[in-house]
Amino acid sequence: MEFTVKRFLSIAIACIVIITAYAAFSVSCADASTMPEYIRIGLKYGSSSAGEYEMTFDGGVRLGMGSNEGFTELTAFPDVNRVLIRLESGNIQLIGTKNSGETVILNEGQTNANCLMPYDNDGLVGFGSSQYRGGILFNSTSGKLTIINLLPVEEYLYGVINAELSKSYPEEALKAQAVAARSYAVCNLGNHKSYGFDLCATTHCQVYKGYTDEYPETVHAVDATRGETIQYNGETVNAFFYKNSGGYTQDSQDVWGGNVGYLKAVKDEYSPAYSWSQSFTFAELSSKLASAGYNVGNVTTVSITKRNQSGAVETLQFTGTGGTAVLQKDKIRSVLGSSLIKSTMFSMGEAETVQPSEDKTSTAYGFSKGINRAAELPETIYAVNKNGAASPIAVKDVYVHNGKTTKLQQQASGGSQISNTLESVSGGNVTFTGLGYGHGVGMPQDSAVEMAKKGFTYEDILKYYYTDISIH
Repeated sequence: MEFTVKRFLSIAIACIVIITAYAAFSVSCADASTMPEYIRIGLKYGSSSAGEYEMTFDGGVRLGMGSNEGFTELTAFPDVNRVLIRLESGNIQLIGTKNSGETVILNEGQTNANCLMPYDNDGLVGFGSSQYRGGILFNSTSGKLTIINLLPVEEYLYGVINAELSKSYPEEALKAQAVAARSYAVCNLGNHKSYGFDLCATTHCQVYKGYTDEYPETVHAVDATRGETIQYNGETVNAFFYKNSGGYTQDSQDVWGGNVGYLKAVKDEYSPAYSWSQSFTFAELSSKLASAGYNVGNVTTVSITKRNQSGAVETLQFTGTGGTAVLQKDKIRSVLGSSLIKSTMFSMGEAETVQPSEDKTSTAYGFSKGINRAAELPETIYAVNKNGAASPIAVKDVYVHNGKTTKLQQQASGGSQISNTLESVSGGNVTFTGLGYGHGVGMPQDSAVEMAKKGFTYEDILKYYYTDISIH
């Protein structure tokens, strides 16, 4: 695309940033990052938990004690097919219903019991609208019932893969997802230990839907990679993944802080286009900031003040009638709404998304060193400071001004571009226009699918997005 530069107003060089801010997200592994036999997945807990739950067991039920080491049977009820768990005056009651319709208290005299398991080893538990492998752990936390699915790690993964990546995608992408999900699970054991389980079943950890969401394709992806995890320096890693990179993955240091050797920024040559936009009035921004504890009065100006080495926004400044607030890194999405601001690869203003062109040659014109007339820019140009010293910069990092607004000429994936983007807005409304979806650290699932379509193996995919790792 041909682009005419009227005047250079400011020049910015994307730089490797020294982070001193917060680390809102832990990238470290659990202390016990070895593969357990069983894993505990929270289904109901906390404020969303009800006072009682009913579940079904085909062919009877066993009562015992469960943990990451497995299940120890205390007693069995082969003729009970339905169990009501309820909290009564702070005590948990298990009321079983036999095939005859007679009821029985299952845990009478069994003070150490904390788990119900199907009578047959390959039996299923019906809970809500889903079925689950393994058994059901239960406890009372802060006066609320906590319901937990206890099952072998590999069987847990059977219920994760389609929920995180559709079964319709290529086999190698599903296998890459299986290894990443297994690594993440092992590395995050005990994430919810205050409730007595390891991982929840939502996007906070990994989406899990149980036996109901198993398919031959996803089960095969787990079985074909059984036991394999991503390792760095001999240790299983916290294998973060997300939907779409927008053309460049993020260094964990630029998102959460902390230098992690295997979570480095990577130019993503396989990222399919994923664009989004979100508009706010300044009144809406003022309200969001106030709700998060940033009281700047009425917002009057929004400015992108720093980008990181991947080109994503690192700091976003809000100036108001009562002061100034700066949001950094992933705090930008958490305060404004991570489902609205889908990534930090964004610009502001009235944006124009240009479709990929067959002509991928020159994209901009301007004045370069030693040339006194407008000419096509090479990949590297030079900026001259007030003392006359020249420094090289990449064309993609050039800001230009058309007499009214300042714009970043930002190169996106697949030859597409976001152009005509403001870096400071003072008009009462602002539109964020961006690429990608997610935190940007680790493996982008959309790119894993594209690599698989091109014939890459799951090992190729994982080694592209996680730096210097091995798979064992």
